[in-house]
Amino acid sequence: MNLIIDGSNLMHRSYWVSSKYNRPMVLLFLNSLRKLFNEWSPHQAYTVWDSRLIKGKKNFRRDVSTYKSDRDKDKIKDVYEYDKLIRSLCSTLGVQNIYPGILEADDVISYMCKHYLIGSNIIISTDQDMLQLINFDTSVYNPIKKITYTYDNFRDYFPVELKDYLTYKALIGDKSDNIQGVAGIGPKRAVRLITEGVYNSKSLTSKDISRFEHNLDMIDLSKGWVHHPEEKSIYEYQLKESSKSTSSHTEFQRLCADNNVDVEYDFSMFFKDSINSAVVDALR
Repeated sequence: MNLIIDGSNLMHRSYWVSSKYNRPMVLLFLNSLRKLFNEWSPHQAYTVWDSRLIKGKKNFRRDVSTYKSDRDKDKIKDVYEYDKLIRSLCSTLGVQNIYPGILEADDVISYMCKHYLIGSNIIISTDQDMLQLINFDTSVYNPIKKITYTYDNFRDYFPVELKDYLTYKALIGDKSDNIQGVAGIGPKRAVRLITEGVYNSKSLTSKDISRFEHNLDMIDLSKGWVHHPEEKSIYEYQLKESSKSTSSHTEFQRLCADNNVDVEYDFSMFFKDSINSAVVDALR
């Protein structure tokens, strides 16, 4: 089983908990990783980040001036104070860091699930955009609500079928990304429009349809590499390289000591292979 962690999402949540309860942010992040490993026992784990490898170039969403424009950039700056350290610690734990070229973590996770990873996938995120990736092999775990959304239980939590989720989101919009919905359409009317067919509806104007199609293009995570096909090779290179790296108990201890990270719990589950290899080497 593959554990795919929305790294930026988890780091933001660690920061806000740290601010509220005055606890070390790095320790909160590490403890979250430990809990996830204990819960899911993954064969392979990835943290996927929004940090772009290609600087100074906008992706197709960022060309829209309102996209995510309502976010407080000063607060976001504070969140990333320990970004480099957290990513380094992930590497020492054997959790592979993966980055987009100019797109976003969501696009990378979408590509990984649909075109690269084999077997079952658990995505860890509170971002509802991830729900569109659910299928027989991929589920989404929301660590705040402690709910695992699956292909079988999706309808228990949402007013539409999984196949209609993108249409539903494109109609009502996405406040978290500052994507405005079609004027006058809330959740209930969106459900009615899906039932009768968006393009069959006589109540939608050409302007409404244009807004709907624009939103669909912005929200659909399979559109990222259509606009930027060069992204695919960037993801695949990182994923192939990541298979060569392993956890390192020595490096983990050194990083924690050098940065005054006082680890509270047992992290041995991350180092079983490397510790066993060290024992074998010592006995030779």
